[in-house]
Amino acid sequence: LVVLNTSLDQTGKKPGFWMTGIVTNQGQYPWRIQEFEVRFLDERGNLLDVRNPDVKDTFVVQSHRENGFRVELGGLAFTNNSVTHQVRVQIATDGDRQLKPD
Repeated sequence: LVVLNTSLDQTGKKPGFWMTGIVTNQGQYPWRIQEFEVRFLDERGNLLDVRNPDVKDTFVVQSHRENGFRVELGGLAFTNNSVTHQVRVQIATDGDRQLKPD
């Protein structure tokens, strides 16, 4: 699973940030995406913060397909434009398995 084309956006209604992007499944099996890891780095590559946003509406990325997503990150304290972010899938489960009702 590869996370591409991510961007951070802030809505006018809330002080929090949202992240959008695309998850590409280059493997042979479908995966249900449940959580991401977002790392924030300074200009030297030093780790500043890590967030693990849950995916409220989990989604399945089929083999050799891609899906767009949007998750809430909450408030961020960074005002420096040189801060970058890296994103990966933190938790994914078998996309062929049915979700268990809560």
